[in-house]
Amino acid sequence: MTHRLPCFTLCRPFLTVLGLGLLVGLTILDASAAPPAPVAPIISAATRFTNNGNGTVTDSVTGLIWLKNANCFGVQTWINALSLVNGLASGNCGLTDGSTAGQWRLPNRNELQSLIDYTRSSPALPDGHSFDNVQNNSYRSSTSAAAAPSFYAWGVSLELGNVNAGFKTSAFSYVWPVRGGQ
Repeated sequence: MTHRLPCFTLCRPFLTVLGLGLLVGLTILDASAAPPAPVAPIISAATRFTNNGNGTVTDSVTGLIWLKNANCFGVQTWINALSLVNGLASGNCGLTDGSTAGQWRLPNRNELQSLIDYTRSSPALPDGHSFDNVQNNSYRSSTSAAAAPSFYAWGVSLELGNVNAGFKTSAFSYVWPVRGGQ
């Protein structure tokens, strides 16, 4: 059985997926995902990100609390990422914040994109950010791709800030838990 997916860039002839995902690791770029508008007023990373000293970093722009260690779980499938993040609690991944299982979640696409500084690369984060172990690769989001929500979820690359959709069943994207917001 052959599934044809809508093309998000100039790739229509190349996006034929056989069966239920024989092309593991396929990335679809989202041409509509423009960089978010700059936050006004522009603030420094030192002011924006607060290292809470308990394994977490607070973003003063969004109010989100991020795990300081951006590579606690390595690369995971989408379903494994959801489960691991939901089970995260104080005592794991360098956390001493008193958090309990169920308080952490996978960020949505917009939340991941909000971290990106499009003037920087490798990682595409503001200079002086407070995070550890940031990988120059794709990070998973909780957002399914509307074109094929059973198969694809959005991710954001911390190398250049690209937004991409990857197979939910492929273990090729990193996991970066967040609390708060939604």
